[in-house]
Amino acid sequence: MRHRATALSIWVVFSVGGCGSAIIERSAPERPAWIEVTPAARDSMYFVGVCSDLASYEEGVNCARADALSGVAAWVGTRFSAYVPRGQSERTRAASAGAYRYAERFLNEGRRTHTYYEVRKADRGRSYYVSVLYAYPREAAEAERARIEATTLEAQRRVDGAALQLSLLAAEGRWGEAMSRLIDVAGEVAVPRNLGHDAHLERLEGVADELVGPLRLSARVVERNPKTDVVAWVDATYDSVAAAGVPVRCTRDSETVSARTDDAGLAVCRLGPVDAGAGRVIVRPDVSRYREQLPRAAGRLAVALDALLEHGDTAKLASPLTARVSLDNGRPCRRAVDTLRQRLQASGVTVVSRASGVTHFSIACSVDPAQRVGELYEAYAWASVQSPERTVDLPTSRGLGASPEAARSEAEDRLGAALTRTVLQVLREIEAGKGR
Repeated sequence: MRHRATALSIWVVFSVGGCGSAIIERSAPERPAWIEVTPAARDSMYFVGVCSDLASYEEGVNCARADALSGVAAWVGTRFSAYVPRGQSERTRAASAGAYRYAERFLNEGRRTHTYYEVRKADRGRSYYVSVLYAYPREAAEAERARIEATTLEAQRRVDGAALQLSLLAAEGRWGEAMSRLIDVAGEVAVPRNLGHDAHLERLEGVADELVGPLRLSARVVERNPKTDVVAWVDATYDSVAAAGVPVRCTRDSETVSARTDDAGLAVCRLGPVDAGAGRVIVRPDVSRYREQLPRAAGRLAVALDALLEHGDTAKLASPLTARVSLDNGRPCRRAVDTLRQRLQASGVTVVSRASGVTHFSIACSVDPAQRVGELYEAYAWASVQSPERTVDLPTSRGLGASPEAARSEAEDRLGAALTRTVLQVLREIEAGKGR
């Protein structure tokens, strides 16, 4: 197939095939002149599409329509490859539903004025050569070009803004929100009238890789009661920051339970009673919802989403904790300590007043007053935990909110989750030591 332009910059697509075989049928005594010389008019633009060596007349017409689209696409300044496959050797393009749909969208203002076809004898039976002439109103073509340019500029602006926004959301621990926004932006830019949508989607693929890479899941499973249920605690982190909004799926044998991490990066899967031999639970990010929402043109993003499955964890069923603990101090961050107390009790730990025979944890903590950062408020909380085994200094927990109170609450919730992980780890170490 080759392209040539008239003095009016109107493109014609022309290809002759099957010259070595006899013509057994044709729609006119001679090939019409418009195949060689494109008509010219002040108020219309003419586009010729030609395809050969097709198995049926219908395929030939669809292919020629798509070739006519190449002239429109070249005139508005894009590559035809962004819309339909190039190269007549790809015969499947003639019957491609996608190519036909795009052709319909761009030629909806055009009208087919003439069709010419030839039928030749071929090894497989009959071979069709089809040529169509389309008239496209010049005013409509110019309006189409303006719409495409506007769509492309807007898509570029969205991708530029999203690249920065998504990195900030993930760094703040709002991982699920970042992934949902990524899918939304992919749908916004994966439209045919966006001339740069291939490059835009490729850039979003890089952003997706950056979002997926630092995510980590760790799982701990507690058999609360063999006659009731099994609880799988999932801890999601993103570069050591609690990752909120991560959809997770917990699987034990044929039973699967889905959950979503909270603001502290924790999720709870409640599985059914323990069966003999069912001693492990597999925890993975749940990519199904993201895959379903991907626009068709953004299918390559699925590769990055599938990589999430490698960030899972496998946890053994553990015996329920029967420890008795006491907590003191922690008054400057009472919300965080209350979170710790509730989650310890959910794990089977009894929290009592300080007494002999009780493992004691002393908590020193502090919460900075919230400071305004742009339109939001930012607060920081930190703590250290002193136990019979050792003293642990926890990483600083950060909270953002629309008010000082909301920022402080978020910082304390995350601190409470970190306190829980630390205390439970110490209790497991103590329990393991007693068993040796």
